[in-house]
Amino acid sequence: MPMSFASETEFPGRKISSDTLRIIAHRYYWASELVLGKELLEVGCGPGLGLGWLSHDARRVIGGDITQESLALAKKHYGRRVELVRMDAHRLPFKENSVDVVVCLAAIIYLDLPEFFNECRRVLRMAGTLVINTPNRDLPGFRPSRLSRKYYSVPQLSSLLAQHHFDAEFFGAFGATQGPIGIWLRLLSIGRAAVGKSLRFLGLCEFSQRLTGFQTASATLGEELNEEDMRLVKNVEVTPLPSDSPDMDHRIVYVIAHAR
Repeated sequence: MPMSFASETEFPGRKISSDTLRIIAHRYYWASELVLGKELLEVGCGPGLGLGWLSHDARRVIGGDITQESLALAKKHYGRRVELVRMDAHRLPFKENSVDVVVCLAAIIYLDLPEFFNECRRVLRMAGTLVINTPNRDLPGFRPSRLSRKYYSVPQLSSLLAQHHFDAEFFGAFGATQGPIGIWLRLLSIGRAAVGKSLRFLGLCEFSQRLTGFQTASATLGEELNEEDMRLVKNVEVTPLPSDSPDMDHRIVYVIAHAR
């Protein structure tokens, strides 16, 4: 088995920003609309934050991860509610044509994608669906994760999926302001740390947060995403993206890839 990804995993009880909670919750809110009545496998499920939410609509849910610590937490929380398997994403322990949907959310950056896509194509039934998302590497100011293998642009993902017999649709979410105004807002956000006390004294702190999108409020991750978490993301706009050009306007890229 490869290295542990515990240091990169979003564990229950961890303090995160409200913005990060929205990004986590939206992954599963979005994916759940694609799994109604399906048998699905989530690869890289971690401690299973979204498995319960996916199981509301899916006929069967299997969660898999390579990190034992993550799976132990998931098993402790879910018991027999969902199936949990320790697995390597490059050698999925399932027969050919055995699931309807493979979901891999915020985890493809740690994988050898050609190997993973081959495995997905093998285990998916005819007309099965691969659902993935990734941080957008083409967003100005993007910073990669420490343990990541590689980040792909939208055109690169499109080409690679086509090579592995998938027809893909791309979507962007969590837009980022661009242009001169965007630069000014980001500078204002950075400067806020230095002048925060003055802003509070002037009663402008709340206004500056709304203006810059800077999130200071913290949240604590629960063992399972719930209705309250999902209410935060029901109105998040998801925009179709062209597959032949990099996206520089969204923080998160979603992909729906149909096996052919």
